[in-house]
Amino acid sequence: MTTYFQDRYPDNYAHCYGCGRLNQNGWRISSSWDPEHPDQAFAVVKPPAELTGGWAGNLWGGVVAAVLDCHSAGTAAASKARELGLSDQDESPRCVTASLAVDYLKPTPVGVPLRLIAQASSIDGRKIWVDARLEAEGEVCATSRALMIQVV
Repeated sequence: MTTYFQDRYPDNYAHCYGCGRLNQNGWRISSSWDPEHPDQAFAVVKPPAELTGGWAGNLWGGVVAAVLDCHSAGTAAASKARELGLSDQDESPRCVTASLAVDYLKPTPVGVPLRLIAQASSIDGRKIWVDARLEAEGEVCATSRALMIQVV
């Protein structure tokens, strides 16, 4: 059974619309380590088709940023948990976004599964830098660099 990073968040930090397991109306993005690339985290999401952007058939850029943000926060928390020697059953640290830069490389289609891939590039105390990308139908549509801060 896969243990998702977001399942390990403390209850009082598990209400995010994008990834909170306790938000009944949210997307519940679920991130885990990629068995083929152990330092990379992945998730697959399929935002509702009504979240289109400026033109029909393409995802709103705010949603692109939101899913990259949530997946990056999960990756930061899991990476910090690894650094601390915590097991996959332990409650993990929780991280929040200090900075998020998104590069939109091409329109992201709606109605298809989106693959999120992320990796912590650096950890310095409570600061975790995460590089991520969003792929649709095998094409990279957006990349991001986030600075996450461990809060618990």
